[in-house]
Amino acid sequence: MRINKCKNIGRVIFVVEGDKDEVELLKNLFSKVFDYSIVNYDKRTNQIIELKSKNNKYSRVFVIPAEYSSIKKFDIDDDYFDNIFRKLSKYELDSENSAIYILFDRDRDSNRPKAINDKMKLYVNSRDNGINKNGLLLMSYPCIQSFYYNCNKDNKDVLSSKELKEDFECIKYQVKLDNLKEGLNYFFKKIKDILKEDFSLSFLDNFKDCNIKIFNYEEKEYEKYNRYILLSMLFVSFVDLGIVEL
Repeated sequence: MRINKCKNIGRVIFVVEGDKDEVELLKNLFSKVFDYSIVNYDKRTNQIIELKSKNNKYSRVFVIPAEYSSIKKFDIDDDYFDNIFRKLSKYELDSENSAIYILFDRDRDSNRPKAINDKMKLYVNSRDNGINKNGLLLMSYPCIQSFYYNCNKDNKDVLSSKELKEDFECIKYQVKLDNLKEGLNYFFKKIKDILKEDFSLSFLDNFKDCNIKIFNYEEKEYEKYNRYILLSMLFVSFVDLGIVEL
C-alpha cells in the first residue's frame, strides 16, 4: 500500500449526511493533508465557500450536505441536488463526469436496515451506475467520527452514534498523513476479517455485495454484543480515487 500525495483526482463530489462534522473532516483531509482545492456548499446560508490550493490546480473536491439526514429520503436525482449542481457549475463542476461519494452514518435512530440496503443496491459505483446517477454509498459504523478513531488506534466498544460523538468532543482526535496510514492499515485488516479476503480493486466495479456483507456483519455484532465495530468506509474513496495505491 502506498499513499500518492501528488495524485491528480480531477473533480470529486462528496455528498454528506451532516453539515458540520463530515464537512470539517473532509476539509482537513483534502485541503490540509492532500492540498486539494475545496468547494463547500453551505445549505444553512445558501453560500459557496472555496479554499484554493496553491499547488494543485487540477484537483477540486466539492462537499455538499444532503437535504435530509434520513437515508430513506435520499435521492441524488431530485431537484435539491440539480439546483446545487447548477450553482457549482461555475466552479467547473460536471456531476455526470465526476466521482461521487455519498457518506451516511449507521444511525439506528434515523436509518433503518431496509432503507440502507435499498440504497446500497442503488449506489454501487462512484462513476457509473448504468441508467441511474453515478454515486457510491459509503457508511460509517456507527458514525463518521469512527474515521478519527480508526486513524488513532482507538477502536473502543460503543453503543451508539451519540455515545461516540460525546466521547469525541472530549478527545478531539486529529488526522494527519502519518496516522492516516494507521487508519488505512486498520481498515484493510478489518475488511479482510469481515470478507475473508483481501480488499481488491475489482470490488469497486460494483460495491453492492461488499457493502451489504459489511453491513450484515456489523448488525450481527450489534445483536450479539450491543455495539458496533468502529469502522468508516470513507477509506474506500481514497482507493477508488487512486490516492491510495494497492
